[in-house]
Amino acid sequence: MAITVGVVFFILQLIAIFLLIYALILIFRIITSPESGMDVGNQRRVRRNVDPPDNVNDEMLKKAFKTFGLSPSDGYPEASYRYYLIRKWLQSSDLDEQEKAKRIAELDALFDVLADYYTKKS
Repeated sequence: MAITVGVVFFILQLIAIFLLIYALILIFRIITSPESGMDVGNQRRVRRNVDPPDNVNDEMLKKAFKTFGLSPSDGYPEASYRYYLIRKWLQSSDLDEQEKAKRIAELDALFDVLADYYTKKS
């Protein structure tokens, strides 16, 4: 049984129609999804812990916990993520360059204190 050229083109047309419908469905889902735009995946919600930690004696460490909105029970990944968010916000802020550099340096120093705390903790 020989397959004619017409049958091959008919099969290819069916495949093309299927792919076109599939692409249109995907585009429709992307446009109508609540996560459309620049939001990709699940968004982590950052809640600020307003109570400074009581069981920490070092004042610089207390200031670091308060700045990042952390408690001593939070882990290093959460601290790192909050550091990233705050630093990103500072870099895109409208502050003048000198003030921005000063605040970023202070933020880096506080994160170094937190990193030492988590290193000693583990």
